[in-house]
Amino acid sequence: MRFKTLLLSLTIFGLTIMQAQTFIPLDQNGKWLKPSTKVTASYFLENSQEILGLTNQDQLQVIEVLLDDIGMTHTKYQQVYKGYPVEGAVIITHEKNGFLTSVNGHWVRDFTNPFQASLNFKQALELAKKEVPADKYYWEIPEMEALLKQSKRDANATYFPANELVLAHERFSTNGEDYSLNYKIDLYGDGKHNHKTVFVNAASGDISFSLEGCHDGAANGVAETRYSGTQSIVTDSLAPNSFILHDKTRGNGIHVLNANNSSNFGAAVEFTDTDNYWDNTNAQMNEAATDAYWGLQMTYDYFQQKHNRNSYDGNGSAVLAYVHVNNNWFNASWNGSFIQFGDGNSNPLTAIDVAGHELAHGVTEYTADLVYAYEPGALNESFSDIFGTTVEYFGQGTGADWLIGKTNFILRDMSNPKAYNNPDTYEGIFWEFSAFDNGGVHINSGVQNYWFYLLSEGGSGTNDNNDNYSVSKIGMDTAGAIAYRNLAYYLTVTSQYYDARIGSILSAVDLYGACTNPVEQVIKAWHAVGVGPDNFTDDFYALEATTLESNCDLSASESLSMTASYYPSGCTSKVVPGDSIYFSYSLNGNVVTEGVPLNGVPNIGDTLSHTFATKADMSQPGIYNINYWVEYKHDLAPINDSINNVVVKNVISLNDTASIIDFENLTQFESNTYTRLGEDAVFRRRPGIASNASLFGGQMTTSTFSQASLDVPNSPEDNFVLNPQYESNLCACVDARNWSNVGLLFDVKQTFSEIYLSFAGMDLPEYATSLRVLVNGNVESIQIHPTTYRSDPYYTHALNLDFYAGKEFTLCFQGKHWLPVTEDPIPGSPGDNTFIDNIILEDKFILSSKEESLPEYNVYPNPTDAIVFIETKNIDGTIEVIDGLGRVLKTQRVDYSQNTIQIDVDDLKAGMYYINIKAGSTSFVEKLMVQ
Repeated sequence: MRFKTLLLSLTIFGLTIMQAQTFIPLDQNGKWLKPSTKVTASYFLENSQEILGLTNQDQLQVIEVLLDDIGMTHTKYQQVYKGYPVEGAVIITHEKNGFLTSVNGHWVRDFTNPFQASLNFKQALELAKKEVPADKYYWEIPEMEALLKQSKRDANATYFPANELVLAHERFSTNGEDYSLNYKIDLYGDGKHNHKTVFVNAASGDISFSLEGCHDGAANGVAETRYSGTQSIVTDSLAPNSFILHDKTRGNGIHVLNANNSSNFGAAVEFTDTDNYWDNTNAQMNEAATDAYWGLQMTYDYFQQKHNRNSYDGNGSAVLAYVHVNNNWFNASWNGSFIQFGDGNSNPLTAIDVAGHELAHGVTEYTADLVYAYEPGALNESFSDIFGTTVEYFGQGTGADWLIGKTNFILRDMSNPKAYNNPDTYEGIFWEFSAFDNGGVHINSGVQNYWFYLLSEGGSGTNDNNDNYSVSKIGMDTAGAIAYRNLAYYLTVTSQYYDARIGSILSAVDLYGACTNPVEQVIKAWHAVGVGPDNFTDDFYALEATTLESNCDLSASESLSMTASYYPSGCTSKVVPGDSIYFSYSLNGNVVTEGVPLNGVPNIGDTLSHTFATKADMSQPGIYNINYWVEYKHDLAPINDSINNVVVKNVISLNDTASIIDFENLTQFESNTYTRLGEDAVFRRRPGIASNASLFGGQMTTSTFSQASLDVPNSPEDNFVLNPQYESNLCACVDARNWSNVGLLFDVKQTFSEIYLSFAGMDLPEYATSLRVLVNGNVESIQIHPTTYRSDPYYTHALNLDFYAGKEFTLCFQGKHWLPVTEDPIPGSPGDNTFIDNIILEDKFILSSKEESLPEYNVYPNPTDAIVFIETKNIDGTIEVIDGLGRVLKTQRVDYSQNTIQIDVDDLKAGMYYINIKAGSTSFVEKLMVQ
């Protein structure tokens, strides 16, 4: 048995120390990578497919380059697959002095869907509107369009959604098999929650999911006091006795308007004052406007003075806000374009921390852009709470507090989240696991809120995991600088709590240096809220597990091994010679653990390899699931210690629903120059299996087939997706490691039941019988169907599988059949069957089914751009032109009297084709290049 080639090794102190890989993971999922040697961003990009496990169909497109205040460069990349952006797949590289310090983000692998759109954008837009019902949409309101153009400083800006196709999944899976092609439609409509991004499946028209665009400041509205005392504000003078709440001294302005208890923002009016002394307490609560106005000014000043950020987008864009939105609306929100403040129950939600909270949502949108759902959404809300509080302390000083809201309207308490039923420990008491509140965005924000409080003020106690903690204060300014840097430069749209931990640690290292007190307290504060250990430790992390290169000839004594790398993430190593490193694997639940002593202390980045003495039994056909992990007593960071779900298949098997009979000599393909497997394979459905769907909208009523029903495909793409219960597979392992070419020939004859001919409107009866060829799960042939219900002869199909030459691979013939002959209600009707004969593999593209001498023939000119001539001698048969998928494109008869056959290939596209010369039971194939 051969294994995946491992790294170059040399032997030191008992274990094998191996050269370190270029990038080492900092977390279990490999979303955070740290270079083990000096490498550049260009090196990463040139090798990104290998490093990230992507394919040549993937691209990384630059979307933003940021240069921060300490001289580091942060470049954001969007993953694009086959030209489609992958929603949420953003990768960030971090550089200092020309070399990478780390790489992090979210990327997706193993796409399998064909991704074809059957809807156009207009159809998708109409479907999306049903998710965001409105009397009018913003692009239909001239005043809103004009305000957008003004605030964006872009004459072409519009609320009309872009025609954008993306690959998307509701929970942003890392598995490409979960993704579908969607129209991403951004909708703004009149109403309270007036902004959603709707993802419409471009193939089915279903709503895949939608994302809330209004980021609320409150989960439950009750009351709030709006006063912040007497403050100085900057306004705009329209005339000597006419002032409005429009500050033109900060960027492109801060503007607060009166919505007059409506959501018709196009009809909003100015708040005015005649002497610029805004004592405007009245029955309409217009004094709430100056609360919001001053709070937004303080928020603008905070981000500019503390973080050198010019407005929410960093480019000085205008800040627009509306007060008195709707009637007694208990909320405030940032909707992606402006801020909305409701009046609540006579307590408008316009306090300074609420204003700071909402504008901070804009900062998040233009930095990490954390999706507003589940853990990313909880982080999104938490950052707004954090900066709403830092703004309150910035503007009010000693009068500030850690409450979100004021006495009559308290939403959350960052110093004690549990006081308002929010968790202070990750997945602890009050943690919201369901989809309620967009997956707990306001509730689960309590975890990072408490982290920030402890980091700023210090504290000790025992969390919900019964872990004791003690955090020393580093002050709000230091904590705020770390939090902002994490948000602005490290986190991405799908970041989770563990990403926030690593990003904040790296942020603290960037700002204050490794092994400094701020770094130590950041780690301790995260431990206090249940995210990670309380210190950096000697980290032995699982780096690589041996993956069996072959599924062929699996035995009862397979050797398994794994590698682990050493990274002393702390400042003082505790590794002592004689300590044991424990390597383990589990095979379908059976655990093997072996300890190996250290005879010395490894260096940073050294890779330790261990081959298990206990062998693995994989001799029986089936699927083997292997987990690997490494353990060391001083390693308190278990998040990166394991490699899970390594799957190995012994593929000599028939699927559950298969009815494959009369297959002779079912053996594995062998590694020689010529291989033939059996004869007379019959593919058909096992009798008595019924689906849950209906046939043609209702069930057949004839004979025993009345019990069987199915979803009739609308296209070939549906055929192997629908009706999985009717699928049958024959798989075998091919050992072609010593081959330079791989060619496959097989003969196929098919039938389908006469019953389908009696159903009006049944346009695709041949789909009742289907066959295709898969290699390693990849479709390598067209779908093969019968052309008549019973009269088709055997046809020979040829496939070029040169891509798999030099490898071991799994070859599967996959059938889909609806009605077996035993259930065919038409007397004498053949049922749905595929018959396969003469399966032949060879290591050159001259394929013969018999041991006999080659006939005399010549193919010229080759390459050709119009006509190809085939000179033959003593051949009676047919000549076929075949493409790379095995499709017969042209056929011409030849007999003993003909010496030269002429075939016109001018209508074929440029590429590789095959001339298949069939004489009796013998076939010969010659490559043909069409220019």
